[in-house]
Amino acid sequence: MDAEAKAFFGIRWYDLPGNLDERAQGEERFESIMNGGTDPVMNRYWGTVTVSYSNGATKTLTNPTLDEYQQVQTAYLEDSGAVDLEHNIVTIYGGAQYFVQPQKPDTLSRAFDKTRTLLNNLKPDSKCAKLLGPNAIAALDALQKIIRIQDSGDVSTNTGIRQVYGTSVQVDANGGYAFRNAISAIVFSNGPFFNGPGNARIGGYPRGSNGAQITALLHEIAHSLFKSASKTENVIPDDVKQTPEGRNVDQSVENTNKITKECGSEIHKAAG
Repeated sequence: MDAEAKAFFGIRWYDLPGNLDERAQGEERFESIMNGGTDPVMNRYWGTVTVSYSNGATKTLTNPTLDEYQQVQTAYLEDSGAVDLEHNIVTIYGGAQYFVQPQKPDTLSRAFDKTRTLLNNLKPDSKCAKLLGPNAIAALDALQKIIRIQDSGDVSTNTGIRQVYGTSVQVDANGGYAFRNAISAIVFSNGPFFNGPGNARIGGYPRGSNGAQITALLHEIAHSLFKSASKTENVIPDDVKQTPEGRNVDQSVENTNKITKECGSEIHKAAG
């Protein structure tokens, strides 16, 4: 019976009344860390482990908790794969909604196609058309050329897309400033644009839904587009702004609310 109880409770068996044996507990903990890298007392894997998926996507964790380690292996995946304990590499075959599905480029391409259809169908006198202006499709095309899918490096993130801007701007056919050029754009595979873990929504739409993806893309091109033929003000400001007192304030939700307020009906229709 003691053997069965010890197997069930693991190292916590020593914490039960009458089982205190600090030396045996310490030896068992030491063997676990040395032989498998797992600290059963701290509930943590000491070291770096890489989880790779059959489509080439990878996830590397450093000193993860056992819950984090288990999550990237099994929480969103089919229960099949191979384990290489010698090199701390786990290969997963099959489903993998968390990592594999977001890595598929056709998922991102469809989001761009739906957003482009929305822009092509805008009525010139609509609030959405007036907000985004005549260069919205050109800005969307420019974004699609540089955007890439990448993991944030955390278990999850509330950021869907992140752009970094340089100092150059795109000029329209009339010689006016159309939009500012981003030097990089990343859509996070474990963020709300896809079906990563977490509760963050985009514009009220569930993570990974058509509505969330269209809203996110409109949000991003609005960062690039200028309100008029000057490069002093964008349709929406950067998501993080600094107050005169030097504090950073998150503007992201307010910016998204502006997009959904002016383009809400068009997003709903395009989302299907």
